[in-house]
Amino acid sequence: MNILSSKFQLQKSQALCILFLFMHMGAIFCIGFMPFIFWGKIAFVLCVLVYLIIALRVYALRNSSRAIVELWQNGSNDWYLKNRSEDVEQVLLSKPLFVSNYLIVLNFISAKKFLKIVVPIAKDAMVVEDDFRKLKVLLKMVR
Repeated sequence: MNILSSKFQLQKSQALCILFLFMHMGAIFCIGFMPFIFWGKIAFVLCVLVYLIIALRVYALRNSSRAIVELWQNGSNDWYLKNRSEDVEQVLLSKPLFVSNYLIVLNFISAKKFLKIVVPIAKDAMVVEDDFRKLKVLLKMVR
C-alpha cells in the first residue's frame, strides 16, 4: 500500500486523556502558588477545568462534532481533514511538527477559513496499529 494515499482514521485515546489530565492538574497546582486573592485563584481553576473538559471532548474522546476523525494526504502538499460531522476540509501542513515514538502533534492551516487546526495523535488513537508508524514515515518524508 502506498503511504501517500493512506487514510489515517482516529479513535478515542486513553493516553491523550491521561496526558491532558496530568497537564491540567499541574496547571491547577501552579495556580496555588500565584500571588492572587482567593477568588482569583478559584476563577483560574474553573477556567482550567472548563478547558480540560473541552480538550478531552475534542482531542482525546473525539465525541465533539468538530473533532478530527480522519486525515489523509493526496500526494501533493494538500492534506484533508474529516471531522465527526462528516465535513471534509482541505488544509496545509504547517510547522512546527512534533513527532515522537508515542505522540504526534500536527499543525494545519485552513485555506478557506484562515484558522490553525491542531491535531494531537497518540499511539493508541489510530484505528489500525500500523498507521502510527506509517504517519511518522510520511511526516519524515514531508519535512
